[in-house]
Amino acid sequence: MNRKDIEKLLKELDKELCKQQLTSRVQIMIVGGAYMLTQIRNREATNDVDVVFLHIEDRQIFKQSVVSIARKQQLPVTWLNDLVDDFLTELGLPGKYVPWKRFKCLEVYVPPKEYILALKLLAGRQKDLPDIDALAKQLKIRTRKQAQQLLDRHFSRRAQQIYEVRNTLEFCFPH
Repeated sequence: MNRKDIEKLLKELDKELCKQQLTSRVQIMIVGGAYMLTQIRNREATNDVDVVFLHIEDRQIFKQSVVSIARKQQLPVTWLNDLVDDFLTELGLPGKYVPWKRFKCLEVYVPPKEYILALKLLAGRQKDLPDIDALAKQLKIRTRKQAQQLLDRHFSRRAQQIYEVRNTLEFCFPH
C-alpha cells in the first residue's frame, strides 16, 4: 500500500463504520510502517496499517468493517492490524498525539516522531534500521546519549532491559 491507498482505505473504513450507527467516533493512532510512509515519507509502500485504539466503543463492529473493506478491495484481512494495540498500551502510549485525518465516524491520529523513534529503537529489528536512521536525522539525534535520553522519556528502564535496547543503541549510535 502506498500513501494514497492508505488514505483511500481509511476513507472507505469511515463509510463502513458510519453504516454501523456508532454513537461516537472511533479514534485510532497509526504507528509502524504506515506512520513512516505517511508522516516521514522515507518509503514508498507498507504491507499494513498498524493501529492503536484511542477510543472505540465496539471492537467487533470495527473488525467487521475492516474485513468488509478487505473483501471489497481484495486485500488480506490484516491490511489494518491492531496486534500492536495491547503491546503499546501496556508499554506506554505517548502523552500527546495529533489529528492526521478526520472523517465523519473515524479519527486518525499520529504520535510525535520522538515516540516512533523510541519505539523503533526498543524493537531493534533489522527492518527498522532505515526508519531509525530517517527519524534520527530529522530529530537531530546523533549520539547514543541523546538516543538514550529519548528512550528514557518514553519507556521504563525495565522495558529497555527486556528488549535489550543497549545493543541497538550501540549499533545505531557508535558514539
